[in-house]
Amino acid sequence: MMKTSILSLYLILFFTSCSFYNLYGQQIDVFGPTGSAQTYTVPPCTESISVVLSGAGGGGPNGGLGAVLDLTVPVQPGDEVTIIVGETATGVAGGYPNGGNGQTANNTGNASFGGGGSSMIYVNGVLVAVAGGGGGTGGGTQDSGGASGGCNTGSGTAGAPFGVGGGNASQTAGGAGGPPWISSGNSGQPGSSMQGGNGATDPCYNNSPGGGGGGGYFGGGGGGSDCFGSSPYGGGAGGGGSSYNPSGDPCTPAQNAGNGQAVVTANAGVAASNSGPYCVGSTIQLNATAGAASYEWTGPNGFTSNLQNPTIPNATIANAGTYTLIGVGTGCDEPSTTQVVVVAPPTPNAGPDTVICLGQPIPLNGTITAGSTIAWTVNTTSITPTPTVTFQPNASSVSPTVTVNQPGVYTFTLSENNGVCPAVTDQVQVTVSRTTHTTSWTGPSCAGMTDGTITVTNPDAVEYSYDGGTTWVTNATQGGYGVGTYTVFSRNQYGCSFSSSVTITEPDQLYVFASEDTLICQNGSADLVAYTSAPGMTTLYHWSHTSSTDSAVTTVPLTNNLTIEVYAEGPGGCLSDTAEIIVSVRPPLSGTISPYDTICPGYPTTIGVSYISGGLAPYNILWDTGDITSGASSMEITVNPPQTHMYTVTITDVCETTPLVLSTQVYVAPLPVPLMSAVEPELCEPAVFEIHYETDAAMTQSYVWYYPTGESAINEPVIYTDTLMEGKYNVQLIVTSPLGCIDSVTMIDFLTVQAKPVADFSWSPNPVLMFNTEVHFQNLSHLDVEYDWSLPGAVPSYSNLERPKVTYPDGETGTYPVTLIVTSEMGCTDTITKNLIVYPEVTLYAPNTFTPDGDEYNQNWKVYIQGVDVYAFNLQVFNRWGEMVFENHDSNEGWDGMYNGKPVPTGMYTWKISARDIHNDGKYEWNGYVTILR
Repeated sequence: MMKTSILSLYLILFFTSCSFYNLYGQQIDVFGPTGSAQTYTVPPCTESISVVLSGAGGGGPNGGLGAVLDLTVPVQPGDEVTIIVGETATGVAGGYPNGGNGQTANNTGNASFGGGGSSMIYVNGVLVAVAGGGGGTGGGTQDSGGASGGCNTGSGTAGAPFGVGGGNASQTAGGAGGPPWISSGNSGQPGSSMQGGNGATDPCYNNSPGGGGGGGYFGGGGGGSDCFGSSPYGGGAGGGGSSYNPSGDPCTPAQNAGNGQAVVTANAGVAASNSGPYCVGSTIQLNATAGAASYEWTGPNGFTSNLQNPTIPNATIANAGTYTLIGVGTGCDEPSTTQVVVVAPPTPNAGPDTVICLGQPIPLNGTITAGSTIAWTVNTTSITPTPTVTFQPNASSVSPTVTVNQPGVYTFTLSENNGVCPAVTDQVQVTVSRTTHTTSWTGPSCAGMTDGTITVTNPDAVEYSYDGGTTWVTNATQGGYGVGTYTVFSRNQYGCSFSSSVTITEPDQLYVFASEDTLICQNGSADLVAYTSAPGMTTLYHWSHTSSTDSAVTTVPLTNNLTIEVYAEGPGGCLSDTAEIIVSVRPPLSGTISPYDTICPGYPTTIGVSYISGGLAPYNILWDTGDITSGASSMEITVNPPQTHMYTVTITDVCETTPLVLSTQVYVAPLPVPLMSAVEPELCEPAVFEIHYETDAAMTQSYVWYYPTGESAINEPVIYTDTLMEGKYNVQLIVTSPLGCIDSVTMIDFLTVQAKPVADFSWSPNPVLMFNTEVHFQNLSHLDVEYDWSLPGAVPSYSNLERPKVTYPDGETGTYPVTLIVTSEMGCTDTITKNLIVYPEVTLYAPNTFTPDGDEYNQNWKVYIQGVDVYAFNLQVFNRWGEMVFENHDSNEGWDGMYNGKPVPTGMYTWKISARDIHNDGKYEWNGYVTILR
């Protein structure tokens, strides 16, 4: 309870240095990190202090943990205790007071961390204990983990992703510095007495330094650097510091993360103790430390005493419990307690006596008091020869299983010891029983009979089994047995059994012998003979295929294999064994004839028979065509029937085997009749013909077209030619029937393309001007005989003359489409359309005044011109001094009366226009005046 309370407060006050009292009135002081030594003065009445001393964890996300010591330190009131609390590293610098330094890097995220500082305690300037600190996290991208502060040595292994982690400290030396990843890197600094080693810098890329070693009695080594320019890279972490704990108090390695701490509890006043535990009936001895003027004891069962060290004789369970001591006159009136334990003597029970059959395991089932230790022993002095006794799992188990190898009486002793009272024993007697027997037998009177007997002799037996232990009877003799081996049991009154095997053999056997297995042809007969092992004996032979009892018989003609059995019967009725004769019939004739075949008319084919087997060679092969051969197992013939025919072949052998007759058919398939049609077999150029497949679908498997111009198509029911010009063209069609017969047809001059006329015309005058709109058209077509003119906007607007004359609207410009359709003598046509443009005459209008005064009227001056090339237009405006104030090249653009961004003065200005004729590039110039009014 005291430690639980202290630990709870320790966690709550982790970062605070303060004093308080626990439930027992003990003063507790908690010391956190301050960066300097702190002093604690031992209070009055205190002979010892309890100190929980924690080393600091290493810096960084994966710093090693600090060690924790649970100390009891002897002191005197007024002693000066110096406490140094280690700090964890928050960056490169090692934690106070002795954590090794980490190192900076090319960026903050790659820097390594310092090691954690150790925590230390001194009494009157003498070092009492050191709690080791954890190593710092390695630099780079790997954040390798530091080793932890340990007890005699640092704990764990410092991380070494590439650079090697620093070594752990021991009780006599600091940890070694970690080597670099490669020789161009740096090694970490080794730890030393009371100081962790510094981590190595990275001389190559400054991105992977080593972590600092943890402080301690001896400090952990610094980690070695990596020496690599691209990720991943990482320096080794710092090694763990060792602790100093000469009193051997409890130490827990790798326990504390973050800053260290010291929790000090003052143990004041006199102390109570006892020399127990005690067995019932013994004397209880209570003890108190010296220093009090008088002593006041109280305890269970109404106990009180004023003696310093009282005793209680003849202890009972009622005397067990908590005894409280108050020391009077010490200046410290706080009570001290001691817990007295009184234990009852053990009461072992080895279990009841029993009988076990030899070969069965002996189950010992002892019962003891909880918490005791036990041991089994065995007495075998009355058993000869000395047996082997084995305990499983061992003789210290309460309920072991025992195996022995000799019958007899075994005495097992169970000894129980509760560690306080004298050991107590109990015994169990196990009788191991064994029984045995002898056997005799009489055989059956005749081979195969079951009138034999078995007799078992065992004076110890009470029952017997003659069927392997399935059925038990009380009679020692049992009958009804034939030849064979039998497992016989006898069993005594304890159920212990003995078994043995009894083998009953036959009397002299009558044996039958038969002729050897034989082989005959299909439809043949076999001659068979049997005889016995006793020549001259009157014997009957019983055959499985006939009622005859003779020794020689003949089978009927056979078509299948037959197994024949025969046995002999002697004069006394004893029967022999059964013999077998296997009459094997040769397989029937078999062979393979060519499968049904299909040919096209006029194409021969080969048929044949092969793989002839069965019967008895040589074979004779006869075709219905008259072809014949002997002594072969296959034969082919060539046939070319004019129509479908079924061919038959007959195969025979040299014995009685049924002839083999095989048939196959040669089917003469019909030829397909290729047919085609053209939707229009005669077209004008450019012509595209549509051709259809017209062959009977039932006679079509596939087909190929060959058509102009070098084109082909497969299995297309409709084909379209490329564009064809004047001429006659052939088309070929090749058809394959479903049975593979092929026929073709080539249609000569199947397609005809007529020449097409070429339409063209011209007109005069050209160009047509808006005030001269009478136009004469000239026909320039080729191969034409008929004309259709479409002249929208003209009068007339239609004509079928070869050279029509029309008139377009006078005084108007415009674009008029003219279409000519010509027709040839074969009815082929051609069409052409041209645009006739009525151009304007050259006209110019230039206003002489405008008023750019900012209102909505007449703000710009613009000329209006037509009949000229707009791309050769130029307008210039001059003031009265001849200075050009405006110029443009777009007849649609006006002048707003501005010059250089400012309005020109009111007055008269001269303008000049130059242009060229739209048709013949003739040159025009105009001059005039314009007046600006504001």
